[in-house]
Amino acid sequence: MSKSKKASKSQKSVVNLVQALYEEGTIKEIKEKIAIIKEVLMDSFWQTPELDKLEYVRVELRDLIKHLKDDANGQTFNVDIEDFIEYVGETESLFSVKTYKQRVIDYLIENSWNPVIQKYVILSLLLVLILLNLKMYYGTNLEQKGNIINLLLIP
Repeated sequence: MSKSKKASKSQKSVVNLVQALYEEGTIKEIKEKIAIIKEVLMDSFWQTPELDKLEYVRVELRDLIKHLKDDANGQTFNVDIEDFIEYVGETESLFSVKTYKQRVIDYLIENSWNPVIQKYVILSLLLVLILLNLKMYYGTNLEQKGNIINLLLIP
């Protein structure tokens, strides 16, 4: 098959697709590109086809193909695109390897501006001071006075 016949066949294929888009002109996305669609359907567009012009049309109309019905002119559309996979290095793990306790501590540090967390810190410090005072008052046998400590620790 000669180059001109291949080009003619490709041109006809593009025109058929664009004609099918034009017939679906009630769809909002297609209405927005109707000027380009009409231009491609004109013979003057194909008199001097330029690569830049054809690429512009391809980019502008490629997302509209999804609106074509499967039976548009009896054609089926096969897309064979090879994926390009590029290694860009290591990524962060999807799962945290920190312990729950460490995550809680990190959260408290990151959100230390929060009034609730500030109150928690103040109350925790107050509890430590109370326990130290109790230990000083009762001496080293504080474990025997567990009932008082349990009362302080139970919310």
